Amino acid sequence: MTLNGMDTPYVPMRLEYLDPQTLKPNPLNPRSHPPMQRRALSDILDGVGMIQPVLLNERTGQLIDGHMRVEEYLERNQDQIPVIVVDLSEEEERQALFWLDRIGEMRNIDPQAEKLLQSSLENENGYVRRLLELAADPSEQLEDADRAKPQRFEDNLGVGLNPGERFDYVVLLFKTEVDWAAAEEHFMLESQYDPLNPYNETRVVRQGRVIDGGKYLNRILE
Repeated sequence: MTLNGMDTPYVPMRLEYLDPQTLKPNPLNPRSHPPMQRRALSDILDGVGMIQPVLLNERTGQLIDGHMRVEEYLERNQDQIPVIVVDLSEEEERQALFWLDRIGEMRNIDPQAEKLLQSSLENENGYVRRLLELAADPSEQLEDADRAKPQRFEDNLGVGLNPGERFDYVVLLFKTEVDWAAAEEHFMLESQYDPLNPYNETRVVRQGRVIDGGKYLNRILE
């Protein structure tokens, strides 16, 4: 297949409507979905419907994209879900599984355009309306979020840096949300909520931490 004078590999694909119970999750899928994300998906399905098919590799019978959507359809006892069926080798499947969301994470968002889009929503479902109402007074949401936060080890592991103090330290840089989420889980860090963000219930500040290395080593070597 030629696009704009360039040869691009063509992957045959077709749209089918399949029983979600027949779709196998990919054992190499590194992504997990917190309850708030599941709730947001459920509400957008109620308000708009399923407009994004899941992606299935016919050769292996495994999902490449759409695990959460399949789970949601199973919970709703739906007997059909739209599926884009492709034919990839196992190696190509692993590449697609790894890169599909990561490429999307590289995007930039224009805050003014996003705000304009938000203000244009006139027929929001209840969940979106509640988020927009909280934008005017996010303090209430922060109190709810703080009450909902699990007890983790961050208070014991964190160390404050005061002016003039010097520590030996290692900086870890995470360029994708997937890697950062894995690091938060490993280091048992709590999400940092942005009080000025109208979506603070679902969005967090990707903020670095200073971890007390001695305490961390004691915990993992116990």
